Amino acid sequence: MGRSDPIARRPEFGRGDVRVGATTGPPGRCRGRRGRAGGPATPRPTRTIRRGSATGLPRFERQNNDNGMDPHRHAALSARRHDGDPDDFLALHTRMDATKELCSDNRHRLLHTIWGIRTVVLPLVGPTLTTTDRAGQPRTVRTKAVLEFDHVLADFGGRFVPTLGDFVAAIAPDGDESHRFAEIHARHRGDDEAMRILLSPYFVTGRIRALLVTHNTWFLGEVLPQLLGRPLGLVPPGVPPGELFARMRFEPWMDNGAALPPSAPNTEEVPCRTS
Repeated sequence: MGRSDPIARRPEFGRGDVRVGATTGPPGRCRGRRGRAGGPATPRPTRTIRRGSATGLPRFERQNNDNGMDPHRHAALSARRHDGDPDDFLALHTRMDATKELCSDNRHRLLHTIWGIRTVVLPLVGPTLTTTDRAGQPRTVRTKAVLEFDHVLADFGGRFVPTLGDFVAAIAPDGDESHRFAEIHARHRGDDEAMRILLSPYFVTGRIRALLVTHNTWFLGEVLPQLLGRPLGLVPPGVPPGELFARMRFEPWMDNGAALPPSAPNTEEVPCRTS
């Protein structure tokens, strides 16, 4: 497998701080760019990510063009990490990327958030899945860990798991839309479970425009009936999914983790130790 393959290198899952950008060299020294006129090397700064921070997560090699990842590559990564069969993970990763039919670029990753995993994906796939290891023995794997580590982190260069608020912050406001959304979910009043799901983007972001995520025709017609486990009959008019993405800017952090999102600013630059 070539070095350019995004799943060719297995990420290290260690304890303690995650150091990004550190260089190797003899103990007590720090390799870096040479100084002027053959002087001593200038230490390269490194970024130390503290445990518990939004970015204190395993690092993956970043690639361009959607990281070259698709459900099959994500499934292969999961199979290697969990010593299982790729086919057992394929449906899980395919569901995570269902929003690709709504948007052709990385803005589609609305489910690549803790909100998306907890509110949409986990209720549909369950907390665990069973795979078969190389010895033919069944293994139980936590789906939440698979989704976060093998899919979301792999897509964002191992740097962070974005929040729904990060995506919503990129959506342009359009006046007071509360009445518009109230008309859309009016038929579900009295159905506590349906209302909890439909209003959840507002609850976790505090922004009315976040309801574009659940008040579009795709979510109302395809996702909500599956979450409720019952058909909804004739679906009332909702927001066209295209409007959601037409109002959403493509931010640098969406480019496979090329930058940090608003929810993950707590990365500090620490110079290399030289003694």
